[in-house]
Amino acid sequence: MENYLITLSENILFQAQNKQDTTYLRRELHYLKLRKLEVFLDSDELKNRFWTNIYNAFFLIIAGEAMQMNAAYKYKRIKISGNILSLDDIEYKILKRNNNRFSQKLKTVIFSSSFVKGLAVANVGLSTQLILNRSTRCTNHNDKALS
Repeated sequence: MENYLITLSENILFQAQNKQDTTYLRRELHYLKLRKLEVFLDSDELKNRFWTNIYNAFFLIIAGEAMQMNAAYKYKRIKISGNILSLDDIEYKILKRNNNRFSQKLKTVIFSSSFVKGLAVANVGLSTQLILNRSTRCTNHNDKALS
């Protein structure tokens, strides 16, 4: 059975990879009901796939803009279900990359919204970290995006 949110995230990623307009699909993400996210992303595997696709798609979209990448990671512009996230929010709070230190886990628990806590991946595998690393290294950036 096809998962609506996985398909949506894959379509956004595909269009971002091919430098096509993603406005309509991003608008669809923004107006999703939270309940729909919870129903369709009911396992760590599905959450992992969805958030990795979203992260990679928005990385490509932002990298194509004239913005410094250091600032781009913290810039909150990813609108999902009425919430606004940054690449850092997805990478470190939802996908919990490099979140094996107690102090980092504590910060995530205390300072994350209920939206982030509810949709975060409980157990992150090494494959997620490798996929995120590959996406940030293998993208053709313009010169401004790398400065």
